[in-house]
Amino acid sequence: MATASQQIRELSTDAPGELSAGVLIIVSDRLVGRQLARMLTKKGYEGVRAVSNAARALIVAHEYGPGIIFLDLALAGDAYDLARALQHQAGRDVHRLIALTPSIEHSTRERARRAGFERWLVTPVQQDELDDLLLKRKAIPAE
Repeated sequence: MATASQQIRELSTDAPGELSAGVLIIVSDRLVGRQLARMLTKKGYEGVRAVSNAARALIVAHEYGPGIIFLDLALAGDAYDLARALQHQAGRDVHRLIALTPSIEHSTRERARRAGFERWLVTPVQQDELDDLLLKRKAIPAE
């Protein structure tokens, strides 16, 4: 049976578009952003960028058009409003929107779904959880 890392490598040959589509990480803690960026770069993702505020995130997302956005729910201001703004700005060029959160309570999951998040990762992000998330395309909404 293939490990998650082997599956990611196999996936990368099947779906090079996702690897080259770029990644935007929006986090309040720059250390968390750097750690996640390193993990993604090691998996073959190109053009990983990180920002630490909502205004900059909207500008970079507009100019850069990332395929995946990781958004820290603890970001100053309302991360859920930022998620909706990013989705609205993307229009038809919908990206994968992943929440980063220190814990995932039921109320947080519901609010994240309503804001357009596909999935979420608990921080600090663990490599095996990131690998599992990257293997899955669009998530099927949970009940």
